[in-house]
Amino acid sequence: TDDGSARRARASATTSTSEPLARVTEMLEELTAEPRYQAIFRALYEEAIAIVPDDDASVLVRPEDSELAEHLIAERGGAGTVDATRSCIGGLDVETADGRCVRNTFDSRLALSERELRRLAVATVPEFAVSGANA
Repeated sequence: TDDGSARRARASATTSTSEPLARVTEMLEELTAEPRYQAIFRALYEEAIAIVPDDDASVLVRPEDSELAEHLIAERGGAGTVDATRSCIGGLDVETADGRCVRNTFDSRLALSERELRRLAVATVPEFAVSGANA
């Protein structure tokens, strides 16, 4: 039926546009090993703390980022704690005892941008639009 064809075309387009999202994820993973990641991490931290300025907030990070997070908390003179159990590409989350939370990981930002990234991929890379239309 026409509904089945449309559904298959959408599924194919979703699969074909996953390739650029996978590449973006890979690039973000590579970025965490670069020296400039520290400045990016600092900016993510400062942005989160500006939204949730609680000195007792928990900063949730990857184990690899725990020292950096501890340094930033100490610089600020805060009494916050670091929870280095977060499984993410990079970045951080800040949570307060009263339940406020700022999600500032690469993963959360990518998830918020996914729909727009897929649209841009289809609009700018002809192969993505064609593979989705011919399924």
